[in-house]
Amino acid sequence: MKNILLLLNCALLVSLPVFSQEIADSDTVKSTENEIIENEKSSVFVDGKRFNFIFQWEKKSNKKYATESHWAGFGVAVSYLNGLNGVNQGASHYLFLNLLDYTIPLNKHFLFATGLGFDWQKYKFKGNVSLKNDDNGITCFIYDNSKNYVSSKFNIYHMTIPFVAEYQTGSKKFDDFFIHAGVEVLIKTTSKSEARIKTEDGKIKKEKYIGLNTRALNARFILRTGVNNFSILGYYQPFSIFKNDLGIGINPYGIGIMIDF
Repeated sequence: MKNILLLLNCALLVSLPVFSQEIADSDTVKSTENEIIENEKSSVFVDGKRFNFIFQWEKKSNKKYATESHWAGFGVAVSYLNGLNGVNQGASHYLFLNLLDYTIPLNKHFLFATGLGFDWQKYKFKGNVSLKNDDNGITCFIYDNSKNYVSSKFNIYHMTIPFVAEYQTGSKKFDDFFIHAGVEVLIKTTSKSEARIKTEDGKIKKEKYIGLNTRALNARFILRTGVNNFSILGYYQPFSIFKNDLGIGINPYGIGIMIDF
C-alpha cells in the first residue's frame, strides 16, 4: 500500500504544480510568489522520504562588471624628442583632452575602452635653428647663424582614438586603483614650425613654415595608472613624426599627469 501511495504522489508531482518545502541544512528557506531562494539544495518529502533535485529554484543575481574606464579626462605631459642629433631642446609639453570613451566590460575588474580625444604638442628648440624643408623638400633642422633667433618651436595637433585594456581593483583598501595600457591612434589635424627672429633694428620678425612632411596617421603606446580620478602616464611614439625619406627621424616620448572626468 505504501508503494502505491508513493507512486501516486510522484505522479502528482509531475502533473500538478508542486507545493514543496525546501530544506536547507541550517537555515530556513524563504520564498515569495515570484521567486524561490534556497541556501544549498532543493528537496521534497514523499511519505517521509526526501527526494533531492539536481536543479535549483534560485534567482540568479546580476554579475558586476567594470563599466567605467579612466581614459576620458584632461592632462599635461613633459615631452621629449629622440633623435635630435645635437639639437638642444627647450621646455616642451603637450596638452590633451579626452572627450569621449566607450567601454566594453569583461568582468568585475577588466574592460576594453576606446573613444575620441585631441592633443596639442609643442616642441621648443634652442639656438639659431629652425625646423623646415630644405631645398630638396626634406624636413630637417637648419642652422642660420646670420640670424638672431629669439625662439624656435614646432607644433603638431592630433585627433586621438585609443584602444586600451584596463584593470581596476574596485577595492576599499585602494579605493579604485587602476592601470591601463594600449595604443592611441593619432590623426593629424595641423602642424607648423615657427621662429621669432630679432632684426638689426630691434624688431621681432616671425617666420612660419607649413607643408612639413608630417605623417597624417601615426600611433603611440600609452601606459597610465592611478587612484580614483588622478593618474600618471607615460607614452612613447615608435614611429617618426615625419614620413620616411622625407624628414628626419624623431620620436616623441614623455611623462605626465591626468585628471579623469
